[in-house]
Amino acid sequence: FNVKYRRVLDSLRDKVCDFYRIKVSDFKSNSRKYNLVHARSVFSYVARNFSDIISPITPDQTYFNIGSYMNRHHASVINQINKYETGLKMDSSFRNELSYFIKYSYSDEIETEVMRRVNKLEVFNPIKFRNKNGRRYIAWS
Repeated sequence: FNVKYRRVLDSLRDKVCDFYRIKVSDFKSNSRKYNLVHARSVFSYVARNFSDIISPITPDQTYFNIGSYMNRHHASVINQINKYETGLKMDSSFRNELSYFIKYSYSDEIETEVMRRVNKLEVFNPIKFRNKNGRRYIAWS
């Protein structure tokens, strides 16, 4: 695990902890409280997809590097990133929160590039309908 990668991840971790108002020790703990899990998901998503924007000397991080940094298995990181990406596709509040986090932590230029990439994700639109018995269902298109 390279020292320059660790510095980038340390910086990102500190910014996530500051933004979500959690302790670094809680961030690396085994707790499954929602606010901690959500903060770890944001960290994983940004580290995996936007490390090259945040720090041009480092490429996007691998699942293994992110997992070993957070004392998690790489499969846990993949699951976190997939769930967060699904949230970005389905809920605009996830996009707003990510945009605000990047703006708060870095700069408007970086936020513009991040959101340009995020906006390329295919957004799911809910379709509400009723079956013949009158039960309501929601499907995602």
